[in-house]
Amino acid sequence: MGPVTSTHDFLPGRRLVLCLGPGGVGKTTCAAALSLAAARAGRKVAVVTIDPSRRLAEALGLDRDAGRDEPVPVASFPSGGSLHASVLDPPVVFDRIVREAAETPAQAEQIVANPIYRATVRHLGGALEYAAVAKVQRLSAGAFDLVVLDTPPSVNARDFLRAPDRISEIARNPASRVLGASGRVGGRIFGGFGAGALARVLGSMGGGVFLQQLGAFLRNFSSVIAAFERRAGAFERILRSPRTASVVITTPLAFAIKEALAFVGELDTLRIGVDALVLNRVEPAVPALPSARQGPARDGGDASLPDEVLDLWQALGREAALADRAVRTIEAVYPRLRVVTVERAQAPPSARDALEALGAHLGARLA
Repeated sequence: MGPVTSTHDFLPGRRLVLCLGPGGVGKTTCAAALSLAAARAGRKVAVVTIDPSRRLAEALGLDRDAGRDEPVPVASFPSGGSLHASVLDPPVVFDRIVREAAETPAQAEQIVANPIYRATVRHLGGALEYAAVAKVQRLSAGAFDLVVLDTPPSVNARDFLRAPDRISEIARNPASRVLGASGRVGGRIFGGFGAGALARVLGSMGGGVFLQQLGAFLRNFSSVIAAFERRAGAFERILRSPRTASVVITTPLAFAIKEALAFVGELDTLRIGVDALVLNRVEPAVPALPSARQGPARDGGDASLPDEVLDLWQALGREAALADRAVRTIEAVYPRLRVVTVERAQAPPSARDALEALGAHLGARLA
């Protein structure tokens, strides 16, 4: 597909927007707001969210049980743009990959019915991240000209960006290959000990039924591994494409800024550019008090102003100053990194008009 035209300065030519950062900083809300702004500007957008809150799902008109396989329509605009939303569900994503990559439908059903496969999908480290990767790849190749991903909350950027490699380790492990191989092959690998002896030892530890399930899973799943590895290489290329935008989202709190800077450093190490850092939940500036009231009553100031009120005013001032301090800290480390501030709202922007206003603000500042 050629470059995508748009009336929005931030979006021309972009096919993927990654909203990155730790959990609890408003990442999902920002992803939804950017998606609405892009759709209003004429793009056909799919936003992939990580289990949105009830209020946010309602603002998007999304049933929380919907969109776990195919994106569901959320909004359409006179510009011709539209917004679809999908909630990331790793088991659904993995089952789709298995059914597409297995040698036969019967083999696919054997894999997805295997209890070891089900446990792997639920508990394997990186499964959520890999599901996000696979979802983005499939949607990017479909009818949507922009995909916005609310990435899984992660302290370390590599947890998400290197998930495709981690997910295939179980089947590339030499011991796993032996368990899935025939006794003859295992005998050649282990010599006199042989795969039969190895199977007896492991069977005594985990039970014969478990060992049978494990061997069947590995034999069947080995034919799917190539699909996982192909996706890993393709995703590396997508991440470094000029059509991909990366936005790191954080808050002005000192620990959050430290974490965000480490995140940007991880991305830099992986040669992935960051388009902007969004500083969310910034406290608005506190109006100045009349000069006669700037000192507390206990220190000789105007006794008409209660000490409690002055203490609150000073506390709000300190909170508001956090944003300036955060911006200076970011600029000292990454002087060319664009920083976009978003003031804290009285209530989370989960109504449609509030989301659209936030999206317009982000889009204009990211232009």
